[in-house]
Amino acid sequence: MSFVPGRPIPELTNPELVLPWIAAATGAMQALPMAEPLASWPRVDSITHYIARLTDIWPQQLAAADDAHTGKMRTLLDRWEASGDVGLLRRPTPAVFSRGDANLLNWLSENEGLHVVDFEFSGWSDRAVDAADHIEHISARQVPDSTWRTLEDDFGVNRQNRSRFAAARRTIALRWLAVLWRRRDEREPEFLAQLDRVCALFS
Repeated sequence: MSFVPGRPIPELTNPELVLPWIAAATGAMQALPMAEPLASWPRVDSITHYIARLTDIWPQQLAAADDAHTGKMRTLLDRWEASGDVGLLRRPTPAVFSRGDANLLNWLSENEGLHVVDFEFSGWSDRAVDAADHIEHISARQVPDSTWRTLEDDFGVNRQNRSRFAAARRTIALRWLAVLWRRRDEREPEFLAQLDRVCALFS
């Protein structure tokens, strides 16, 4: 990253001004032909991987914990499991090329240009999941939800995939809550903010 010019998006005074560029660049990458080996190579942090962590790993971690927040975590996990999101997200959908990393720190703005680094998580995904990943990544929290809503179409959200998009948002947000829950003592403000966000997504 040190060899690429520009400033990371979260460091900009008005990061929302360059988000349409990110949407356009993401769309251009998704339009690439899905040839081998990418056609059979899912992005590293795929939605299937998130589901596995939330269904197999996090419940075991919660079972071994007992603090003021554990009960809330179990309730949210139960709501997610009963929501039907897992079944919806496991349905087949057209695959597109994905960088596999929505971290805004890896997008660098320079004058009227935009650079992106870190493609090591790349593979196939789908537009609804990648759109949700951009919005629910914890690096995106300084951007108001009202701004993200204006960009949903640009990120490929439409009438056909909106339910999948909503399910992916809840799943990805819950996954970040699990990450922050494990570090709740050292990152308590972030954890509590993410807890409020997940509760709002399930309300």
